[in-house]
Amino acid sequence: MPSRSRQLNKGAFPRQILAGRRHSFGAKHKYKWILAALMVKPLDRIHIMGALFLLQKRVGGIPDFFQFEPFFYGPCSFEVYESLFSLERNGFVVRPLSPMFHPVVYYLTDRGKKEAEKAVRTIDPYIWENLVAVISEVGQLSLCDLLRKIGECYAGTKSKVF
Repeated sequence: MPSRSRQLNKGAFPRQILAGRRHSFGAKHKYKWILAALMVKPLDRIHIMGALFLLQKRVGGIPDFFQFEPFFYGPCSFEVYESLFSLERNGFVVRPLSPMFHPVVYYLTDRGKKEAEKAVRTIDPYIWENLVAVISEVGQLSLCDLLRKIGECYAGTKSKVF
């Protein structure tokens, strides 16, 4: 039988799930990946998640990177959610209101752009080049196409996507 917390979280939205989790905001070095991604192109959180997952799979072995697990819309890292909430709360990113049923896109603020420029300088050039390529690809895809791409990239392997 699933634990009580697992039962309560089933079907909950990420903010509700995070409310019951211990936050690990000590991992500020991971913010650089989100800031760098948003420097390339503003994205909604599912596209950010997919792009970071694909980057990890494409490059492999990125030290101190986000940990992913399967969730409703493909790969999910609760660390990414925590980082986005913290970056927004601290004025590095904003989410303008969008019409109902449209994804909410994150944009860098002026403060966020300055930090993103610093972050990019700390990223290995090979990884940065791949991040730009992945963001450029993912940024053009609908949600369904993004999920299809994640599935297709790893369908022919013996290992699971996650």
